Amino acid sequence: MSKAEGTGGFRNIALGLTTPTFFDNAVSTGHSYRYVVTAQDANGAGPLSDEATITIPKQREAASHVAH
Repeated sequence: MSKAEGTGGFRNIALGLTTPTFFDNAVSTGHSYRYVVTAQDANGAGPLSDEATITIPKQREAASHVAH
């Protein structure tokens, strides 16, 4: 699995995955990320998948007071 931030280049973030799920906890609020995967066997790597893109929402600020 490879990841890119914004319009930057891809870098490998996980190798040898054996399940169709992956959790990326190295993300920051307000940033966009792109992901691609490829299958690999003894003959080499297959083609890249289509890109999956996600934007991590900015956190809302906590209310400074509560009205009664």
